[in-house]
Amino acid sequence: MEIEGQLNAEERRLLMEAVERLKPETVLEVGTYLGGGSTIHLLKALHRCDCGRLWGVEADQSIYEKMIQNIRQAAPDAYGHFEPLFGFSQNVIPEWLKDHPQVQLVFLDGGNNPQEQITEFCLLEAHIPVG
Repeated sequence: MEIEGQLNAEERRLLMEAVERLKPETVLEVGTYLGGGSTIHLLKALHRCDCGRLWGVEADQSIYEKMIQNIRQAAPDAYGHFEPLFGFSQNVIPEWLKDHPQVQLVFLDGGNNPQEQITEFCLLEAHIPVG
């Protein structure tokens, strides 16, 4: 099953390599869209490495529901590594951090306003280990 996604082949490869190199336990992605770009590739890499979980934040209800359906159909084996989160990142991230004080890999790919990514980074910065 082909899922619509927004990253090109090289960007997808780089994300997968990062997961395979870092073997992160906690991965956070903001902006899953329909799941076919970064989300599915991060999940496949986590599954291949048999490591970690991906929490994916999506703010659009109809896209969120379709994304979950897409991921379940396209990557049923990797879905066990996935935890979808619904809502706006500035609301979801502070709540999520209460249970996940450290995150090894972050992919901020949400809204079209760069200030959103700056806000997300500021929320996460203290929880991302250096190195």
